[in-house]
Amino acid sequence: MAYYSPVQVAKVSETGLGADGLSIKAANELMPAIGEIPPALDGLLKVPPPLVGDFVLILTADSKNLYRWYIPIRAPFPTIAQDGANIQLESEGKIQMQATDLIEIGQESLEAAVKGETLKQQMTDILNEVVIHTHISAAPGVPTAPPIDAAVFTAFISLLTQYLSLKVKIQ
Repeated sequence: MAYYSPVQVAKVSETGLGADGLSIKAANELMPAIGEIPPALDGLLKVPPPLVGDFVLILTADSKNLYRWYIPIRAPFPTIAQDGANIQLESEGKIQMQATDLIEIGQESLEAAVKGETLKQQMTDILNEVVIHTHISAAPGVPTAPPIDAAVFTAFISLLTQYLSLKVKIQ
């Protein structure tokens, strides 16, 4: 039984190498580009070969890194980088954060986040009521025009969508 060490994550730079067409070239910041890496568990692991830009686990079988195999990583793989006090998290997929207590973004003057869809709907309802509101004149039963221009409030309704984030969602 082979002992695989170390294991590294690398990005595929070229595919279809070798006689079987399943070998790849891959690299990461610590490991220069290496080629002719065959799939691990060939014949047992029936998955399509990775594409250029996909991430793979690189397995090495000896301390000199002479024997290498890869296993495709099918889920989006996040990248975490730290430069002193800052941490940057990048993912091609969704990033989900969960906490049983509280998630804080920032350090000072923390305020509650707004549920954008809920606020948009309630503001739309209020503005629609303003648009259809009429005043009763001194003469009983004779409605008068609204004291404000209804078109102004209708325009506000169409602007509410611009306040919704396209990337951040909250519970």
